[in-house]
Amino acid sequence: MNWRKSFYLSFIPLFAFLAFLLYEKPQGPERSGVRTLASLPGQNRSKIRKKINPRVEAAVRGRKNQDPYLRNRIPQSVEVGLVRNPSVKVTKGHELLRDVAATPQKDYRPEMGEILKESDGMVYFRAPQDHRYTPVAISRRTGALFPVSQVLHVRGATPSVRESLLRQGYTQYYYQAPLKLLSVKSKSGQVLSAYNELAQKGLKVELEVLKPTDRNF
Repeated sequence: MNWRKSFYLSFIPLFAFLAFLLYEKPQGPERSGVRTLASLPGQNRSKIRKKINPRVEAAVRGRKNQDPYLRNRIPQSVEVGLVRNPSVKVTKGHELLRDVAATPQKDYRPEMGEILKESDGMVYFRAPQDHRYTPVAISRRTGALFPVSQVLHVRGATPSVRESLLRQGYTQYYYQAPLKLLSVKSKSGQVLSAYNELAQKGLKVELEVLKPTDRNF
């Protein structure tokens, strides 16, 4: 029995050493196995940043970078005083204004009228209702102002109607025979009189509102 007792006792120092290793506390504050955001390396921080909506960035950068469809808006207090002409058909979602005209900034002179808006190289100003400047339409949804093109769209234009208008001096801009869609271009300052003339002939006419990317004057 003595040899067995001696054998077991020989393991006591080993157990004591293992216990010391297992229960020794590390020096300094405890650290978790997961890095916090601030502890991430610099090259990794950019990867976890949230993406900002382009429209939000545009709003922060300033009005000049806003959507061009919204940049042309005028104050509501000014909009309510404008005279609309619902009898003239223009591009869907817009109404023609009787007392507002547009002209390139380089051509504007103070005597033309009070400026309402300057945008995309154009000046929008108050004008007499019988003016011969570029007509202006307003968006029903946003209250933004847009110039009206010299092009008139005639729907239901048969080949005979097309030939008749060309004989009368109208210039063809576009014609789609299967759809019976004819676009003619009026002379400068005469788009409204041309509209009235075609409408009186019983034709379905529509004026074209120019979008910010259009350059068809």
